[in-house]
Amino acid sequence: MSGAGKSYALQTLEDAGYYCIDNLPSQLIESLLETPQILKLTQLAIGIDIRGGKQSIADIPATLERVRQIYPATRLIYLYANQQTLQRRYNETRRRHPLAEEEKELGKAIALEAALLQELSQQADWRIDTSKTNVYELGNLLKSRLSDNVTEGLSIMFQSFGFKHQSPSDSDFVFDVRNLPNPYWVPELRQLSGRDQPIIDWLEQHERVHELKQSICDFLELWMQDIQDNQRSYLTISIGCTGGRHRSVYMTEQLYQHFSQQYPQQVQRMLNAMHPAEIADLIEASPHGRRELIWEMVEADNEGEVLIELSEDVRTSLVEEMDTGEIISAIKDLDYDDMADFLQSLPDALISQTLAGMDRQNRIRLEAVLAYDEDTAGGVMDTETVTVRADVSLDVVIRYLRRQETLPSHTDNIIVVNRYDRYLGILPLSTLLTSQP
Repeated sequence: MSGAGKSYALQTLEDAGYYCIDNLPSQLIESLLETPQILKLTQLAIGIDIRGGKQSIADIPATLERVRQIYPATRLIYLYANQQTLQRRYNETRRRHPLAEEEKELGKAIALEAALLQELSQQADWRIDTSKTNVYELGNLLKSRLSDNVTEGLSIMFQSFGFKHQSPSDSDFVFDVRNLPNPYWVPELRQLSGRDQPIIDWLEQHERVHELKQSICDFLELWMQDIQDNQRSYLTISIGCTGGRHRSVYMTEQLYQHFSQQYPQQVQRMLNAMHPAEIADLIEASPHGRRELIWEMVEADNEGEVLIELSEDVRTSLVEEMDTGEIISAIKDLDYDDMADFLQSLPDALISQTLAGMDRQNRIRLEAVLAYDEDTAGGVMDTETVTVRADVSLDVVIRYLRRQETLPSHTDNIIVVNRYDRYLGILPLSTLLTSQP
């Protein structure tokens, strides 16, 4: 539905590696799938809403049926929200509804769109109600279920909530733990969360806590195989207490730890679908013994970004268990300024070992940055540049740039050097693009 978050959903999928196309009339889908460029893709997401016209919407079920004969894994995701939420979003953004020409009143336009999309809603593989979901929660939900190509097995998501904030709408099972002793009434524990060791120790003094945890585990284990046998791909389990801070967080963490041992691949996929900052928060909030377990599940491509987000103490504790090769592999895709920030937080001996293991070009650039104090201009400058020789043609420069997968951020000039790599001048990108080769 218009206003339900389609644009944010496509942005999330694009960040996850999908090639995304927005507002494509359904009549063009099959032609699009036959183009050579699209045939090379492994991940494609197409966004469609009422802007494509009523006939475009009406044609989707038949088009989808034909597409699935060729691509059986094709899924239809339907985003929607209640009318009150959609009206509020349109009023806040002052955007016109696509059906505003037919229905002058916003409420009637939204109701008409819902009626036109009813058949698609019923046929959707996955329906997402975004009424109580912000853009970050929507992104996390999509990434946890769609960003990984591996779809076999059951993906389980545990989440905590507070009943005073209403229960999540996407839950398959909801467990109420408000009957457990409440650490909120212990003054010295009130400001902590269920991930903090004092809360864990206090709750685990009570036998009823262990009994409830075991009861939930027994229930889920009893029905888990039936759920998988029914070809369910996703299972969302929500744990609620009054405020969503102490008991529910503790129980969610305990269940996560229990089932991660039985379903490690699913847990790892969900973990790596999270933003690096969220993974870092999870590691820092976990007890020391579990930090290493979570870190081992972080995929190599995410390690550098997660390390940058960690506090210095936690980062150092993890890095001290890594050898030089592992450290270099983790940070190799970071920007030079992030690499420098990372290295500056390490003990001197570890910095020397890491630099010694790098290739000459990276080592020289990093040593140049590390020579400056962190709070000086030299310490914050961007050392990543593109250089070209003065004796090459513009055509050669353009071909060289096209071979690069990416350019350093904020690149607006190319540095011109002589055969000894000494600075001669700059070539603005604007000049390069507007001049004849």
